This record gives sequence, structure tokens and C-alpha cells, in this order.
Amino acid sequence: MNITKESLRELESWYQDCTAYYMQIPEWENMVVILREHAQEAKVALIRMKVYYVSWMRQQQIEPESGEYVIEYRNLMQVVDAAKVPQDQMWWEIWMRHFIVLSGSQWRELWDAVDRVMIQGMKQIGAGDPCTSNDG
Repeated sequence: MNITKESLRELESWYQDCTAYYMQIPEWENMVVILREHAQEAKVALIRMKVYYVSWMRQQQIEPESGEYVIEYRNLMQVVDAAKVPQDQMWWEIWMRHFIVLSGSQWRELWDAVDRVMIQGMKQIGAGDPCTSNDG
């Protein structure tokens, strides 16, 4: 997948929201510094989280009812725990803490934005939609 800085702008408001969340909690001040220094890595890790989620769902043979994988927090916790991807683990934990304060509509909007970035990246390399159950 070809993710560019331009396509990552789609996730900027979510990244800013996450950073603002951590700024409210003095004990997590060090997370704000990390997030500010590594914005692109944090956004890319969010995209990889979705990729791992879809892969995990397929491995579990869980087929989506609507043709796309809707992210469920309880399943996402299992994915993060099982994947153990060293370059992403810290970012995933940061995002997971932030996710708990999102409303249902915000949760859906966030993952829709991730899907748009993924689809844009796949189109740039001439591949199919990575977010559907049939890869095409």
C-alpha cells in the first residue's frame, strides 16, 4: 500500500484529537511529546491497525454482514494483543486509550477516514479495495 503524507492529512483531525486527549491528563504528558515528534508514524500505525484487524477477522473466519469490516473495540483489543508488532505496539496502545472516549458516531467517522486513506493508497498502486471482504 502506498500511503503518502498527502493522504495522511485525512487523519490529521483524529491525530489532533488524540493529542488533545493526552494533553488533558498530566500523567500522560510524555505521550504528547511523543505524538508531536512522530505524527506520521502514529497515523501510519492507525492504518496498520485496520489492516491487522481485517486480516485477523479473516483468519477467524468472521465475514462481515455488510461487505465491509466494521471495527469493534472488543475485537480490536484481541488483535492488538495477538499481533505484537514491535514498531506499532506503542502507537496502538496510545490510540486504544484514546478510543475509549469516542462516541459511536466518532468511532465510525474515524474508521471511515482510515478506510479512505487505505483505498486512496491502494488506488495509487492499482490494487483493489482493502476494506471489503472479497478484495475487489
